[in-house]
Amino acid sequence: MAIIFGFVVVNADYTTYQGLHSAISIIFMTALYQGYATYVACLPSSLGERVVYCRECDAQTYNTLWYFFGITRSPTSLAAISSSPLSSPLSSASGPPARLFYRLNISLSVLIQTLLGQLLAYLLSSGEVVAVVGVLISIMFLLFAKFNPPAAAIPDRYLYIFDVTPQRCSLSILVSLVFGNCPEDPVYDERLRDYTNERSELAC
Repeated sequence: MAIIFGFVVVNADYTTYQGLHSAISIIFMTALYQGYATYVACLPSSLGERVVYCRECDAQTYNTLWYFFGITRSPTSLAAISSSPLSSPLSSASGPPARLFYRLNISLSVLIQTLLGQLLAYLLSSGEVVAVVGVLISIMFLLFAKFNPPAAAIPDRYLYIFDVTPQRCSLSILVSLVFGNCPEDPVYDERLRDYTNERSELAC
């Protein structure tokens, strides 16, 4: 999937609003899809470990803090591996540092979804309840993580949900890494009434 979306983004026309909007939509879809797929994938193992965790906690053989650090080692490595190393070279992010930050950001986004799945698996009573609550949280975050409608169009009583949505920050960073590169701003010349020192980057 990363290869398909990567080639779509590479061949897109960014000089039009439709081309830029479609490229941002693809970044949005790939970042959130990877997170939600990892969320669903971590539920069976987390639900299976919950029985062992409760039994060992009753016997007081586990310290909760160290158990948390132990079980987060696996999702952390899973997030780093599954964050599509193919998508960052094809993301049009300019330069190795931008591609590294692109992949790091997707890894952290996937890690948030994985830890949310583990939290709900240990917190709620059954797998069905975990699935329903996870869908509700994902739908709520999906609605407010998008770039459309803009934040100015969201009613004031719902603006706090927009502020606490973690996917919004991840999407903003990804889009700025791909489309926000402008090493030197163009200068407006009053005499010519035009911009000078324009660069080829889209953000300039």
